[in-house]
Amino acid sequence: MPHKTKKTKILSEQRKKLKLLELNQVTQKEESKTELQDKKTVIDYSLTDEEIKIKRYFLQDFKKSLLIIGLIFSLEIILYFASMSNYVSELLKF
Repeated sequence: MPHKTKKTKILSEQRKKLKLLELNQVTQKEESKTELQDKKTVIDYSLTDEEIKIKRYFLQDFKKSLLIIGLIFSLEIILYFASMSNYVSELLKF
């Protein structure tokens, strides 16, 4: 493996210095970006009365829907197991 000459050593040092300078510039740019972001105003998204009423109505409607779905599902399970028993299957003629 060939040894480094003076020229290659100098070139490698210059590359290292350039990399360090670039890294310093990047960090300075990031710091300036964060300063700009801190200066932005914060918008308060408070709900209006109408939105609160709509949200309540949605939640009530959703609960009712889940209740109905649960009842239908449990009815299906009951009918399934009932059809497996001989007595009920004779009554329902499955």
